[in-house]
Formats: sequence, structure tokens, C-alpha cells
Amino acid sequence: AIAELAPGILWQNPDLVSRFVKGDLRAAGFVPLGRLTLQLSAEVGHAYAITGTVPLEDRYRLGGTGSMRGFALQSVGPRNRADNVVVTWPAGIAPILEQTEAGLPERWIPTGGDTQGIGIVELLVPFATFGLTSWDGYALALFEDVGNVWHLGPGAPSTRGIDGVPTVRSATGLGLRVATPIGPLQLDVAGNNQRMFSRGTQQALIRDAWEEPMFRAHLSLGTLW
Repeated sequence: AIAELAPGILWQNPDLVSRFVKGDLRAAGFVPLGRLTLQLSAEVGHAYAITGTVPLEDRYRLGGTGSMRGFALQSVGPRNRADNVVVTWPAGIAPILEQTEAGLPERWIPTGGDTQGIGIVELLVPFATFGLTSWDGYALALFEDVGNVWHLGPGAPSTRGIDGVPTVRSATGLGLRVATPIGPLQLDVAGNNQRMFSRGTQQALIRDAWEEPMFRAHLSLGTLW
């Protein structure tokens, strides 16, 4: 459990400072299933703004290695819709940038939120289970990541109330675990379930407006949770 208090500075203008409290609770454990191991972890957190809103840099963000593995880094959660800024670029690079931004009258910017929840279920299957006794220290991992970030306090982002915004996000994937002298090596490939299986308004939002990919690959060294 972690608790944080940001009281602000007493001589600051109260209209220009945000005071907030923030708390996080995390639990993790392992369940042996014969040669297999079931790994479970969960985390919840909430930040309450005493005055103003929770600053952007102190908001929760999910997505990426060790988090929601079917998503880009810190991309899960509330977003704000903003118009693209028209800039007159130097002649040498203008054609490239104009092509990159073609057809994008607006963009969605992840803002983070004041509340988060995530649960991870991972089944580890050692290679020895398949009779590969010489592959000691190698294991397959089947996993499911479920969670989201929400903004429940004032200063709500424009994703609130938009049709098709998922209440909870999820990712399913397959990974490889290798025990090395300097720590466990983890390679994961995860699929974004809503991107693959949603239909109608939600599909248009996730695929076309947010441009979320179907799959993400992650490589890391060391224990993530």
C-alpha cells in the first residue's frame, strides 16, 4: 500500500495550486498447479483533488510493458479530443509532414485519470512439461490483463459520454520466459481484445479515431511485478 499527500505551498495563490491525496493498493501471489504456476496480481488506486484537479503528471496511466500489454505505453484511459494545429513548415520537410497528417482533422491525446484498476492472470508452463528437460529455465506464459483508468473528478476529459468508449479494457497474450544470470528475460505478444472483436461505434472509435493496433510486442529484463 502507498499513500501520498500533496498539500501545496501555503503562500501560493489557492486558485493556482492543486492539493490532492493519492492512495494505491497492490497484491500479488503465486498458486502452484503441479508443474505449472498461476501468477495473480491486482492493483487499484485513486487520487482525490482537495482543490483544483489532479495535475497531469500525477494522474494514473496504463499501457505498455508490465501493465496492459496489448496497448501502447500510457495509452489506456481517458483522452481529450483536440484539433490539429496548422503549422507552416519549411519547404524541405513540409511534404513529409503533410502526408503524415493527411486526413487527420483532429487527434486524441491521453490525459491520464484519477482512478485506476488492473488485474493480471498469468499461467507459466515450463518447457520441461513438454518433455524438454534440457530446456531448464524456459517457460511459456499465457496471460490476460484486464483494467482501465478513469477520471471521476472535476475536469473530465472529452471521452466521458462519448459512444463506444469501453468501460474496461483487456488484452490476451502469449509470452516466453527465460531465466538468465542477470534476471528473467520476458518476451510477450499481446492482442488488444476490443480492437479485434468490437463492432459498430466502438470499433470505429478504437480502430479509426484512436488508431489502436491489434497486437503489441514487449521485451523486458527483470521482474515486472
